[in-house]
Amino acid sequence: MKITFVLPGYSPTPIGGYLVVFRYANELTRHGHQVCVVHGHQTAAPTGFLDASRRRARYYRRRRRYGDGRPNWFDLDRRVTVRLVMDLRERRIPTGDAIFATACDTAPAVASYDDKTGKKFYLIQHYEDWACGKEQVDATWRMPLHKVVSSGWLKSIGVALGEEERLTHIPYGVELEIFRLDVPMANRHHMRVGMLAHHLPSKGMVYGIAALESVRAKLPDVQAVAFGTRSRPTTLPSWIEYLENPTRQDLARLYNSLSVFVHTSVSEGWGLTGAEALACGSALVAADSGGIHDYAVQRETALIVPARDSDALAGAVLELLTDNALRSRLALRGYEAIQSFTWERAGNGLNELITTICAGRDSQHRDEQPAVSQRRWR
Repeated sequence: MKITFVLPGYSPTPIGGYLVVFRYANELTRHGHQVCVVHGHQTAAPTGFLDASRRRARYYRRRRRYGDGRPNWFDLDRRVTVRLVMDLRERRIPTGDAIFATACDTAPAVASYDDKTGKKFYLIQHYEDWACGKEQVDATWRMPLHKVVSSGWLKSIGVALGEEERLTHIPYGVELEIFRLDVPMANRHHMRVGMLAHHLPSKGMVYGIAALESVRAKLPDVQAVAFGTRSRPTTLPSWIEYLENPTRQDLARLYNSLSVFVHTSVSEGWGLTGAEALACGSALVAADSGGIHDYAVQRETALIVPARDSDALAGAVLELLTDNALRSRLALRGYEAIQSFTWERAGNGLNELITTICAGRDSQHRDEQPAVSQRRWR
């Protein structure tokens, strides 16, 4: 089958949501499909001659710099076709059997396309009220597209919006070939803590910094490191190390140096960094951001605290840094649990869903949720 993913733009640096699309593209190619990823330089048509001229100039500058939009930070299968187009009007979209919107600002365009572009799906990786506003986001969720959500939290939102009949829950995979346990916990500095530094308020960096400052006031020997795709944030204290725009291999090495990883997000559709840290054997402290519950189970695979609560984050970090047995137990159980979240499993689930819907079979699409959320460790 011919399958198209429609992304809202091109990014020269890693974005978690784009990585997910690229990984799905690789998995579906493995299943024998012809996959095309379309980057829309603009998501809407121009509003007039001057607007069109300016957009055209910007578009061609971007084309000269980035070519067709094939990522240089991800090993995308060479059989996957990539297009960087000026906007998302239908004439720029290939015909096919299935097409995926991937964000709240691509869903309206995909919903408007003729059936020749394929059966319509919506890969929902977050509740994007921070990007499009609640009213518009809810409107896209109600569009006649089959929704594929990445977490049980997102599924509950879809059910509340009346979309249960065209909704399937397929959790992400983790790149376990990259994010693996290479350094045993016993060989790591027991006071080394890491976090993501991100400019979006929803990522909660401000709460993570405040928490680490509180931890340092009580444990002066703590070592902290942050990472991000941009230059060092000006708000990051000088005593915290910073790794700028790491490769995924660099990131795996960083996770393998940590005793504790702090996932600070206020809202998260799944939470790739928390899962990656678990796969590398770090103990996890996570703010309750919604999507993490697919793999984070309180006091079994992680310590979960309320979002936007730096004091609670600090308290959980302090508990793990001062309790070697608890830290080691959570790290081990988190590592074991995350092994069921493979991209092969996720890709198989998406392939089965696409094949079923495109064949026109009337079936109940089951969740592809691994058993971690229901498991109760002993």
